[in-house]
Amino acid sequence: MRRFLKTAICIMSMLIMITGCSSNNNEYVLKINDKPVSKGEFMVYLNEAKTNFESVGGTDIWETDFEGMTAEDVAKNSAVNAIELVKISADKAEEFQVSLSDEEKEQAKEQAKTKFDNLGEYAKEAGITLSDVENVMNEQMLYSKVYNKVTDDFEASEADFNAYFETVKSDFMDYYKQYTIKSIFVTDYSKAEEIVSKYNSGTDFDILFDEYEEQEGVKNELQTSYKGTLESFFGLEFDIEAGNITSILEGDGGYYIIKVETISDTSEDEVREIAKGIYTENTKQELFNNEYQKWSENANIEKNEEVFNSIKIK
Repeated sequence: MRRFLKTAICIMSMLIMITGCSSNNNEYVLKINDKPVSKGEFMVYLNEAKTNFESVGGTDIWETDFEGMTAEDVAKNSAVNAIELVKISADKAEEFQVSLSDEEKEQAKEQAKTKFDNLGEYAKEAGITLSDVENVMNEQMLYSKVYNKVTDDFEASEADFNAYFETVKSDFMDYYKQYTIKSIFVTDYSKAEEIVSKYNSGTDFDILFDEYEEQEGVKNELQTSYKGTLESFFGLEFDIEAGNITSILEGDGGYYIIKVETISDTSEDEVREIAKGIYTENTKQELFNNEYQKWSENANIEKNEEVFNSIKIK
């Protein structure tokens, strides 16, 4: 459970950190270097937190205790961290001589309109304006430009990467093992039990697909997936031999039965390239975080506790 909680917090923080100013709502939640963050703007970030939390732990996540903190408090604090990250970084744009082109501003405006429309009734209830979302998108782009400016000159040392790869090679080779599969999805557990029972009694998997598959438009075709991807999706160890079916797997609002057709190793050269990309991005992130830490230590952050505490995740 502790591992899941730490993973959820980590994923939450990473996924919303790049999701930024103001609306006509005079209720500010934060002030960062004396610049107020409106309640409407904060709610844009909090909605991202809500969406990403539920993608990790489902709607039941809000009943989870995070080592003494409620899930709501963790999500709200993550939103605060994301706002601070984006705004403090965006404030460095002039120093790093980066700005948004007219084309990028237009792109941000279009993305904001789409996002605002998708928020629908939530935007009205949360006091979010189109201006809030436009500023979020603009600052997100500036954050990305500053990030790239800080990290663009980084080149991974071959010796350092080789040392890293030796420590992760075995895990990476296992994670990127390729499974060729077919699957059947149903929303009723009893139907999933029927599928397993009929298959074990000799009914062909393709016949069962035609009888039971509930996802509209899904064809009975072979799919290839990495072992690690399957394990992440279903939250369990995926170690099925070729020619066998899995037990009933819960995920994505229903139940899957998967038949493994073939299993093959990804070549070491391919895995090495994947690992190098991950190593490079992780090292860049660490480099940027070190710089950001210096900026944040000198930032003036003020939280409006009354407004912050009144905000609830709906």
